[in-house]
Amino acid sequence: MKKIEEDLFSEAINDFIRLSKGNISDLHDLLIRGGLGKSLRQPRKGWSDIDLSIIVEKINSSVLKEVRDVYQLLKRKYPIKITITLVSRNDFLSKRHHHGMKPIFYSHYGLEQSISLFNNEIKFGDKVDERELRLDTISNVCYLIHDLRNRYMELENSTDAIATYAKHLMRRSNHLIKNCIYIKAGVLLEEDIDQDLLYRCFPSIPFKNIQLIEGYKASWETIKNDRKELKRIIDVLQEINEEIFENTLIDINNL
Repeated sequence: MKKIEEDLFSEAINDFIRLSKGNISDLHDLLIRGGLGKSLRQPRKGWSDIDLSIIVEKINSSVLKEVRDVYQLLKRKYPIKITITLVSRNDFLSKRHHHGMKPIFYSHYGLEQSISLFNNEIKFGDKVDERELRLDTISNVCYLIHDLRNRYMELENSTDAIATYAKHLMRRSNHLIKNCIYIKAGVLLEEDIDQDLLYRCFPSIPFKNIQLIEGYKASWETIKNDRKELKRIIDVLQEINEEIFENTLIDINNL
């Protein structure tokens, strides 16, 4: 099964390269980001997704249609969550670049772990100062917490809808918690949440529940059909997110 999963991801990426080079105008670069980048993490069945970026010289209505066509073809063919971030070259090379809806610090640190399919060096120029990075991260944290609250209000009562929200919540919680740690401690985290650092920043949080996120990912194929367990996961993570956000507000107001 593991080999089949790896082959499927590899096939999807090869199709992405072929379709992009054949159909998208004025390409500057194509990137593989996230866990499938230079960290070379193995895909996890039912959980891992493919994070890709398309950088073009200029975005216009024609390019948007071309990228949409590529995305729709990949989406129909592969039972994998595929995310494509489209940016212009000038935007991509800006020191204040937000890659998709990421904080600025992701562009300076996370993107450098990506793989350029054009063999370009992913290197940015002067970086913005620490204070600006933290202030920008605050905006991202506020976006994340409101996104989760709004999606929960709109949540329908079917098991599929609850499973989709729980998965979204787990992903978003990981980003929100790491961003709050950065606001409080100035430490940038890669893929995983540092448990010791989490406890130092938020000693009142039942941090062992955060460790369960990895366990949820590993057993997702079973959990996704367990309505009771899904609701328990949602309750636990919502409580943690809200308490971490409230705690971080102290630092936000002091910046």
